[in-house]
Amino acid sequence: MWLYLLLAALAWTLGWLVRDRRTLPSVKDKHVFITGCDSGFGNLLARRLARQGYRVLAACLTQKGADSLQRSCSGHLRTTLLDVTCSDSIRRAVEWVRAEVGEKGERGRMGPGEVLGGHDMGSQGRCWGAGWDPGRCWVGGYGIPWEVLGVGWDLRRDMYHFGVKVSIVEPGFFKTAVTNLESIEASLRQLWDRLAPETRLSYG
Repeated sequence: MWLYLLLAALAWTLGWLVRDRRTLPSVKDKHVFITGCDSGFGNLLARRLARQGYRVLAACLTQKGADSLQRSCSGHLRTTLLDVTCSDSIRRAVEWVRAEVGEKGERGRMGPGEVLGGHDMGSQGRCWGAGWDPGRCWVGGYGIPWEVLGVGWDLRRDMYHFGVKVSIVEPGFFKTAVTNLESIEASLRQLWDRLAPETRLSYG
């Protein structure tokens, strides 16, 4: 029995190592559009992919973030400004990506997935999202990562029939500005100080 378990674990480990070392034969013609590149995971991913030869199109919220990222990378990385809460900013970013990618990009009509046919989708592609479920850690107003997961699940089902793969990367709980304990405790203290006395009493 133990021998079978050991062999299964060894086979799984070898398979994981082989899969982890797989690379694309050529990345020089691959464009990658990444949002949230001012700092954190987006910034690190943009710099890493640029070093590996991908043509990185990095969207930053601030000009300072865009300038800093552009200075830290050369060659294959271009930056633009993008506020994902502003429709005009999104439209400008879409036009910028089209101009940068040209004929190598995804071409086709835009519309709800349910009304588009396979011929409307210019080619196959991949869509990646990064998010984690803060509900596993705390209940609160920071719900954007959870929303990314929900949208990703829906998008995966919608785009499956068009040959577009949707993947969600769930990086886990890393030390970033969002997880800074001093900042979290200060925020909780402010919330506590705002509570009515009877509410504080109910929490003890």
